[in-house]
Amino acid sequence: MENIHNNTQQLEEDEIDLRELAKTIGRYKWKILFFSIIVTGLAVVFALSKPNEYESATLLMPQENAKPSIGGGLAALAGMAGVDVGSGGNPGPEESFNALLNNYDFMKEFALQHQLHVKLNSSESEKNYQFALGYDGIYKILKGENNSTSEVSQEELLFNTVQSLEKIIVVAADKKSGILTMSAKHNDPYMAQYLVESFLKYASDFLKQKDMKDNAKQIVYYNDAISKTSDIALKVKLAELASALIQKKVLSDANEFYNVKQFTKPQIAYVKDKVGPKRALIVVVAFVTSFILGIFGVFFIEFLKGNKEEESSKDTLV
Repeated sequence: MENIHNNTQQLEEDEIDLRELAKTIGRYKWKILFFSIIVTGLAVVFALSKPNEYESATLLMPQENAKPSIGGGLAALAGMAGVDVGSGGNPGPEESFNALLNNYDFMKEFALQHQLHVKLNSSESEKNYQFALGYDGIYKILKGENNSTSEVSQEELLFNTVQSLEKIIVVAADKKSGILTMSAKHNDPYMAQYLVESFLKYASDFLKQKDMKDNAKQIVYYNDAISKTSDIALKVKLAELASALIQKKVLSDANEFYNVKQFTKPQIAYVKDKVGPKRALIVVVAFVTSFILGIFGVFFIEFLKGNKEEESSKDTLV
């Protein structure tokens, strides 16, 4: 009986507390609503100030089947000698492209060669921006305020450009099919397409030049070794190694891009085919978050008032 009485008393206290909380919210409901409207309004302004974001992508197939193959024992011998003749164990196109994408020196040179530190900050590109309701007034106002700051040096501009490119350009592979997707997102759909095309060509040429340079040195070395040895069996093995390297060079010269075949070319996104920003989501999240913060703020104010009343009552008793 005592336990039942305690449980009943606890339920009554909880009910009283809930009623008090509801009353507190009721007293401040207009202030909570006003706060939520202000924050939501700012979120609307923020969402409208952001231009549409577009994506351009190309699909690439790693050309595993285009690599020359040699016997297992000879492949192992080549591997021990540090020679890559397509027997595997080396970084694939995804790893190679991402390694270059995260290499500051390479990306800096890429930006310089294509003048991206100028193009990405040019007003010419902004002419292709699209805004919600076709209104760009808020964007221009905010941009005008940001432009009031002092000009940055070219080195800093290049650094900022490289940092941006590492986020704009993405290379990912489908685990099942192995197909690579190289994509770029930008407010200018034409720039998004240009970044994909230029990075693919520049990175592919760099990888090919580097690999073929090593390839040529190895071919010369094996040919020299063949001419110096009198062992017929060794001559045959070295000739096979050199032949595999020559095959690799011929195959690389026959392809437009190094170690990958392009399935689809990057396209300029349609004006309504935007990938961001999620304006409706921004506004909804802002409203819900501000409403919850408003309620917590009200409870915190009431808590402070309660403490002050307790302190004043103690002072009165003293």
